[in-house]
Amino acid sequence: MVMEPTIKAVIREVASGLKFCHQNGVLHRDIKPQNIIFTADHHAKLIDFGVSKVLDDPNGSDVVK
Repeated sequence: MVMEPTIKAVIREVASGLKFCHQNGVLHRDIKPQNIIFTADHHAKLIDFGVSKVLDDPNGSDVVK
């Protein structure tokens, strides 16, 4: 059974990955369990950027459609 601290750690790592993407002008746009994998040392990583959007202006003046 997965324990609450483990779930919190996974959520933090996914949020950190999304923050990194957003700071670099990338919107993932397809966050779901199938697009999160785990490394051998149990760290969560985002995959499948096939429908992602790269913003012209990472500071947020783009309008995402």
